[in-house]
Amino acid sequence: MIGACQREIITGCTVVLRPSALTPLSALALAEIVEDAGAPTGVLNVVLSSLDDDARTRFRREWV
Repeated sequence: MIGACQREIITGCTVVLRPSALTPLSALALAEIVEDAGAPTGVLNVVLSSLDDDARTRFRREWV
């Protein structure tokens, strides 16, 4: 997850991170690390979702 957004964070761009509904804690831990490192508020934004909102479960077929 950090590999996907490390360049943006290092250069000071803002990032909106939407982790899988199955593993939200790793994204929250990353957000805490970025905040503890002294990054300004709003550099890393985490948007959480539930399994009901996840596109993979929304379009999953019963026979698959």
